[in-house]
Amino acid sequence: METTIELSRWTGMEPEIREFLSKPQPRQMSFYFNTTDKLARVIKDEMGYQGLNESELANKAGVEGGVIESLITEGKADVANTFKVLNTLGIKVLALPAGYVR
Repeated sequence: METTIELSRWTGMEPEIREFLSKPQPRQMSFYFNTTDKLARVIKDEMGYQGLNESELANKAGVEGGVIESLITEGKADVANTFKVLNTLGIKVLALPAGYVR
């Protein structure tokens, strides 16, 4: 998705606006995660989109690094940490896969 802003309205603020637009912006997303593979794929994709590595995401979400590794390899972690990570990424969860318990 491309965003166009008329910069003439913001005279003198062009550098700040360009800097803001050059950074990845959070996306509004809702998913029904019917498989753990889909969950892992979406987390990996969103980490890439936001330019986050595993340790950065873990720090932002307030979880241990192993949680992120587990989520992107297996698509599973304990439910509380899963929601912390998804919320940090801006992903609204409608449902987790049946039997999602670790």
